[in-house]
Amino acid sequence: MLRLRYLSICCILTLCQQVTCQFSTPPDSSSGSSVNNIQYVVGQLLHLQWTTSLNETDLLMWQQNGSVDPYRILIGTSEQSFDWVVSYENFNSTNSTAFILQVFETGSTSPSLTSVQFNITESKSTSTTAASLPPTATTTITVSPVPTASASTSGLSGGAVAGIAIGSALGALAIAGLVLFGLRRRSREGQTLTEVKEDTPAPVAVNQQPWQAETAELPQYPDGRGNPTHELQ
Repeated sequence: MLRLRYLSICCILTLCQQVTCQFSTPPDSSSGSSVNNIQYVVGQLLHLQWTTSLNETDLLMWQQNGSVDPYRILIGTSEQSFDWVVSYENFNSTNSTAFILQVFETGSTSPSLTSVQFNITESKSTSTTAASLPPTATTTITVSPVPTASASTSGLSGGAVAGIAIGSALGALAIAGLVLFGLRRRSREGQTLTEVKEDTPAPVAVNQQPWQAETAELPQYPDGRGNPTHELQ
């Protein structure tokens, strides 16, 4: 009876280890060759997922029949999932497009988990565009001239043109009125000065005595000297 319990416990532990230590996406290598050669497209967002009882792990990517050095996606992590944008990473796709993922305990050289082999391909739109382009394709850029200020003024409306004309005419009339007002004011000032000069009396000489202003006319005598002559009777 005890032996049966021991065997059942061992089977349960083995099943738990198999369930908790494997890849979910991509599938685990224990799934068999029937799921090999899964196709992933460059640029696709892939939710990598695995289960393990290890505390710290490294997630590595290997190229099949290509580079001997892996690409480390995660190092020293306790996570068991990762959102990965599918790409060739540092690998040369001309060597091989087949890859696998492996989970290592940090510091260990033996993998704890291995995924099935999968292929990475280019998207159809990218490959079609690249094939349709000629080897020496050139692109011509045409630069349109920038409109100048003289060209934009021709787009004024009729109302704007009429407003400009009326404003110019009013400005000319205002200037002419100011000129006429100035000339008329100057002529009035000149006339006032002339009237003032006419009303001002003539000045009197300084050396002239008041009684000498008019010379009295002396009577004329026969001798011509102003002396009277007496005739003898």
